[in-house]
Amino acid sequence: MSETSNTIESNTVDNTTDNVVTEEKEEPKKQVHITRDELLENLQIIGNIKKNQKLYIISGKTYVDIDTSYSLTRTLNYYMSGSDRGYDRESTFNFVKAIVKTATSHIEMMKQQGKNDDDLSKKLIGKLPQCIEGLRNLSHTYESDEVHTARISNLINKIDDCLKKYHN
Repeated sequence: MSETSNTIESNTVDNTTDNVVTEEKEEPKKQVHITRDELLENLQIIGNIKKNQKLYIISGKTYVDIDTSYSLTRTLNYYMSGSDRGYDRESTFNFVKAIVKTATSHIEMMKQQGKNDDDLSKKLIGKLPQCIEGLRNLSHTYESDEVHTARISNLINKIDDCLKKYHN
């Protein structure tokens, strides 16, 4: 995913190509395509984050991995790779935010259309509680960064709201 630090404006599911389309707010607007499988995989990976683990992305690709290295190794890895490769906290958060927004937007759109039992919605609903747990663990990792933990808390609240709407 290129330039993940941009603000996400809208997310839709393109049912004809089995891709999720995310428009980023920038001049001119860009669309980032992510397949349903990639969306589900990224939610799974986010859900697998343990306490004291950090998440990073590789810019230009919709790829998420978990950095399990220890503090000095992790710091050196981030420093050597540089933020231009997508290893900075801001672009990683924006990527996670885009994944969460894409998932919740699809669920909410299908619910509004009376199609909340579609296959993708069911799979997303199944992954979101685990995603919340991973985000809580990530928040623990960044507990000394009040801004980052507040942003993660907002994502968790958005997922909770989506799940409540789905079950009502």
